[in-house]
Amino acid sequence: MALITPVGDNVLAKVIPGVTQIGSILLSPNAQKPVSQQAIVVATGTGKYRKSGQFIPIEVNVGDRILYKKYGMRELNIDGEFYVMVGSDDIIAVME
Repeated sequence: MALITPVGDNVLAKVIPGVTQIGSILLSPNAQKPVSQQAIVVATGTGKYRKSGQFIPIEVNVGDRILYKKYGMRELNIDGEFYVMVGSDDIIAVME
């Protein structure tokens, strides 16, 4: 994987493959794009500052399995693998 370091309150996560079928239509491997909203954190930024100057660190760690908002991320295809860059505010939950 190419070296990518998120800045601020961003998190880079590898998408966990999801649905390979839509209704009764089976997707070919070449046309498949992950439909999951779950991912494994591979890198994090340092955090962000509020307007008041208070520092808020990232609440997730590398290796955490997260659930993220459907429209709050940027999709990346790195070396044929699907990743998302998610702001910490767009992470819904950490899964166990």
